[in-house]
Amino acid sequence: MQSVDGKAAPVSFSLATTQGGEAPVTTSCSAESGAEFPIARTTVTCSASDNLDQTASCMFDVVVLSPPKLSVSKILAFGDSITSGMVSIPILGAIQLGLEPWNSYPTKLQGKLRQVYQYHAPTVINEGEAGELAAHAPSRLRAALNRHQPDVVILMEGTNDLGAADAVEAARDELALDGIEEMLDDIKSTGATAILATIAPVRESGPGIHTSLVGPYNTELRSIAASRGIQLVDIYTLLNSGVCLPMSCIGDDNIHPTVLGYSAMADEFYELLVELYDVPVTVPTAVEVGSEFVETSWSK
Repeated sequence: MQSVDGKAAPVSFSLATTQGGEAPVTTSCSAESGAEFPIARTTVTCSASDNLDQTASCMFDVVVLSPPKLSVSKILAFGDSITSGMVSIPILGAIQLGLEPWNSYPTKLQGKLRQVYQYHAPTVINEGEAGELAAHAPSRLRAALNRHQPDVVILMEGTNDLGAADAVEAARDELALDGIEEMLDDIKSTGATAILATIAPVRESGPGIHTSLVGPYNTELRSIAASRGIQLVDIYTLLNSGVCLPMSCIGDDNIHPTVLGYSAMADEFYELLVELYDVPVTVPTAVEVGSEFVETSWSK
């Protein structure tokens, strides 16, 4: 049994059974099934007596583990409108964009984390800004780092930097990657850990974004993560596979993820955070007897 909130937890167990003896045989235990037990290894003793006053006893341990915990408490999700939670909404035959922060991946990620880590209650801060260029983002990130002082930063930027496939655009792509490098340096300087993400896929008809540039840009992001030895979450591949085929996780505007897409992103970030930061639970090695603890040689 594991406590989810750091408090005592109810534990159910089978009632003691007897064999032999002269009826009637009565049994009793030092704790009832369904009683609350503290976070510890507690010994429960059961005894039986029959009509001839013969007695027998047995004992067993009830172990309640401490609640799940992450080694980090504050996660900053930094990016553009795909971080803020923009979705495309068909209205009267036209496609309009609407901000739905409750459907954003940071909100969904925090919900998943807090469902499991109730006692620890990690926070995911949404610092997404619609229309932002990666090349222009470092100053805003520095302010966010100073304001929030996060343990982990999820960085996903660059979609708005990819316009037309020409010489001018090639220079803009380089500026975007320079911005990513600068932001990763800033994150490192604060002592926070960076998680870099590739940008989402874009359909060919996506307005203002040249689809052919998305793949090469993401290739550069993967190379940056590898050269720096930092974690990378491949959002591009995620939203091009599994339940997201064929591009079903990208909305009608051809750029922003659907609610399903944002959920898939949250799941992916959640799995990585648990893999990296979940704190292994230690099995108690002390036995609670009444109000005293007796050290034993039990181990996990």
